[in-house]
Amino acid sequence: MSNREWLYRLVLHAYPPEFRGSFGREMLSVYRAQHRDGVVDIRYWFACITDAVATAPRLWMEELHEGLRATGGTMRRMGMLAAIAGVLETANSLIELRASAFGERDTVSQAVVLLVTATGVLLTVAGLALLFRGDAARRLGRIGAAGCLGAFSLMLVTRPMMSMAATGLGIAVPLALWLFLYVRRTKGETRPAA
Repeated sequence: MSNREWLYRLVLHAYPPEFRGSFGREMLSVYRAQHRDGVVDIRYWFACITDAVATAPRLWMEELHEGLRATGGTMRRMGMLAAIAGVLETANSLIELRASAFGERDTVSQAVVLLVTATGVLLTVAGLALLFRGDAARRLGRIGAAGCLGAFSLMLVTRPMMSMAATGLGIAVPLALWLFLYVRRTKGETRPAA
């Protein structure tokens, strides 16, 4: 592996998994040939990164929208539950920020409240992504669930400052989401054909 190949592999990770699975090996092979031929310079990297920034978001959205055609009832309900719980957790942590004299708290408490706010947003995004189904949506769902579980566990250990209801919601919904996605993965569920 060349000393710059790791950077190209990193750029490839901007693209969704399905795209990388179909074209990643070929793109890497082309990069290696161009590197060997001395074509890789600053203009090459600029074009490569510009292309990734321009096309990767569209490809992610296409992958997420693929699942929209197949309306899986259970997946959609779980996505709605996760999105609602994420909105509630985000709102609750923002209220906590405002009500608790955030600037007067110690640094750890401030960091925990900000982390819980961020994971509430992440859980909302993951829930909305699950409404569209697809592999990228499942990946976002697992990341959102794990992030929320981690943030609330950290909060419980370091600074238990949220209400029991908010803490219970912040642990129960992500745990249910993570278990749901794990069971779906172990059953080998595939997307229905369009």
